[in-house]
Amino acid sequence: MKAFGYVKRHVNNDGLLELKEVTTQATPKNLRVIAALMLKAADTIESTEKGFSHIHLRDSWEQWRESYADIIITK
Repeated sequence: MKAFGYVKRHVNNDGLLELKEVTTQATPKNLRVIAALMLKAADTIESTEKGFSHIHLRDSWEQWRESYADIIITK
């Protein structure tokens, strides 16, 4: 699984970028894992509101590999 994007602007001096778009190259299985992560994040945000900081794909998926792009969802 890979992630690509076009830079819209630099957000901070640590290298964080705001992207114009995101392109994901993934298998159907990996896309389902990403979808499950997004649903989990949405449910967590709704149920905890102030307590939600962020969630990582790498922490939520046992088959995640270092060669994959990590997906981080924040509120």
